[in-house]
Amino acid sequence: MRFVGIDLSTKTGLVILDESGNVLTEKEITSKIKSDPERMIDLTEQVLSHLEKNDVIAIEGFSYASRGKGVSFQFGYGYSVQIELYKRDFDFLIVSPSQVKKFATGRGNSSKDDMILPIYTRWGYEHE
Repeated sequence: MRFVGIDLSTKTGLVILDESGNVLTEKEITSKIKSDPERMIDLTEQVLSHLEKNDVIAIEGFSYASRGKGVSFQFGYGYSVQIELYKRDFDFLIVSPSQVKKFATGRGNSSKDDMILPIYTRWGYEHE
């Protein structure tokens, strides 16, 4: 059994752990394609290429407070991944950004910088 965490964005974070919590894969997935929806399709296919049928998959959900032109990409890409997972009969969880932060730091409104030390202290994991 493997545990997969996915943070969907134009630079998608993907981490795969084994049953003991050892990091098997840590990857930032990007696309050279600049136009949508082709870029969304490329990113979606790259993410799915790393997954196995019995993986426990958690996807960080949408940031509903986000603004700007990137929001339409965020929702389009996020649903693209979810639809493909569904079509391929993968089970997955959607975890809100505040749930991720609360799990990592004990507070649901932590900045990314505030997450570095608690994650390192608790799991010995560091990443830029």
